[in-house]
Amino acid sequence: MAERAKAWVLDVGALFPIAVSEHEMVEVLETPQSHRVPRGPAYCRNVIVRHNEVMPLLDLSRLEGAGDATPGEAAPYTVILAYQAAQDAMVRRAGILVRRAPKGITVGNEMDAVPPSGVTSAWRGLLIACFEWQGQPVLIPDLGRLLLP
Repeated sequence: MAERAKAWVLDVGALFPIAVSEHEMVEVLETPQSHRVPRGPAYCRNVIVRHNEVMPLLDLSRLEGAGDATPGEAAPYTVILAYQAAQDAMVRRAGILVRRAPKGITVGNEMDAVPPSGVTSAWRGLLIACFEWQGQPVLIPDLGRLLLP
């Protein structure tokens, strides 16, 4: 029997959607007020404050090689994710701008796929895996690598 896991598919405005595991998603918000951070990388130039915690706010459409995305395109939602930079590290939170409401799905081993050739080196360095859903590749990034402490 194939192993199954619950995941959320997120349209982050990049060439391919991403997926995060069910336990990584904390909440979905209408995009809250953000505050500019000087000298941050293009994909992380803002932070948000949620429950007295300052969190980076990622716009992955601005990650190098995001494809045909329109950087800064209106993102009506922010997904708050919990992640660890290392296995024994403290759990941290970050916000990711998303273009559509997240879609909950069940992923199985039979959906495993090779990342398509259109995935740039910037994205390849962040990938844990890739699977196919509804005829398109969905990337699974390592949030800890993206948000090194």
